[in-house]
Amino acid sequence: MGVFGNSAVEAAKALAKNNKPDPVKVWEASVARFSVSESSAKKGCPKNTFLSLLYAGKIKGLRFSAFWFSSTEREYALAACALLKEKPAYAARPTELWRIVCAACGKPNRNHQQEMDVVCALFNADMLNL
Repeated sequence: MGVFGNSAVEAAKALAKNNKPDPVKVWEASVARFSVSESSAKKGCPKNTFLSLLYAGKIKGLRFSAFWFSSTEREYALAACALLKEKPAYAARPTELWRIVCAACGKPNRNHQQEMDVVCALFNADMLNL
């Protein structure tokens, strides 16, 4: 797992332990634990992927609502969850999963920004509701 996969798992665990935590602050603290890079701390795609899964009720044991939260990453994350449900082996191949997600969403296959690392790490930690 990379910085953002580790951060996603750590953030989910921290949110489960705290009473009424701020998911954005918990995400930022988790990223800071695994990276000292300022660019990592500011990277929006993995953060939005994590928050999308959280607010969609896809992270086991966590119930947060933010009906206002919408992002391109939400579409990708939910499509990845559906694909992982059908073919769990994709969790070991995030780049291939990304290519298939892009096709499923009708989007061009651009370089992924660790969105699938977040999804796959949570999946591999058995933390996703599929």
